[in-house]
Amino acid sequence: MHFNRRTALQVFAAGLLSAAGLAGAGTDLSKPAPGFELPTGTGQAVSLESLRGQVVMLNFWASWCGPCRQEFPVLDAMYRKYQPMGFTL
Repeated sequence: MHFNRRTALQVFAAGLLSAAGLAGAGTDLSKPAPGFELPTGTGQAVSLESLRGQVVMLNFWASWCGPCRQEFPVLDAMYRKYQPMGFTL
C-alpha cells in the first residue's frame, strides 16, 4: 500500500492521538481544530492558523517535571525526522 504525504501524516497524527488516549469516540480527525493563539518558549505568539497545512503536535510541559524533561530528546528526534513532511512541534 502506498501513502501520499498527507495520508501518511494523518495516520501519524491519529497514532499520536490514540497513543495519548485523546482520540476517543466521537473524535473526527477530518475536521480542523478550533483556532487559538499561544506564546512560544521565546515569548512570541503563534496561531494555529499560521500553521495551516502542517501536522501540529502541542506538548504542554513544566520545567520542574522530570518526565517532561526526559521526553525532550525523543520529541526533538521525532521533529527532526518528520519536519520535512510538514510536522510541527
